[in-house]
Amino acid sequence: QRGNVARELQFAVWRGVPESVLRYLITRARTDGALRWPITITLLHLDHPLVVRFLVEEAADTDRQVKETGGFSPWLMTLRDNWDTINKSRGKRLSVASVEVLRACWESETSDQQLRETGFRFWVYAVDDVDVLRSISPVHPQFHQVLWRRAILGDVSVIPMIKPLLATDEHWFNVIGKAWTQECRYLLDQALLKL
Repeated sequence: QRGNVARELQFAVWRGVPESVLRYLITRARTDGALRWPITITLLHLDHPLVVRFLVEEAADTDRQVKETGGFSPWLMTLRDNWDTINKSRGKRLSVASVEVLRACWESETSDQQLRETGFRFWVYAVDDVDVLRSISPVHPQFHQVLWRRAILGDVSVIPMIKPLLATDEHWFNVIGKAWTQECRYLLDQALLKL
């Protein structure tokens, strides 16, 4: 029944909610375990810096639980897809202020490690500017996520970096089609010959 109420409230918040109400809802979600999930679902599609910070913190908690249990969370994929600008079925562009909140989560030296990892992953999916993604150093611990995203966005300059990865992980073939070069054809031919 709470889920139904949360879904109805989702539609209501799209029409606009004062920041004071958002602060109240977020505080209640953090202090009342019974309301945490319904409020999270209610705010799921709202583009506001306070909400984005709250949702990425919730995602970090979920990531932590998934790592501990070895499980899987469809909710994390839903949230990621909501913020993925190239996901045609449901992705939407977050405001500049909300994307900056995601960036602050992973850049902050005071954020806990899981929040930094989760914030980075969601930031990568929220960015569709190849030049911004190119600014991430190859020594970043999650650089493969940036490579994947750049390839999906059609950045052909990633092919030399992806080439050695194909030898050990064929999943990279899933993205080279978006950044296709003649070199990709050779790589694909070689992989097919091995079969």
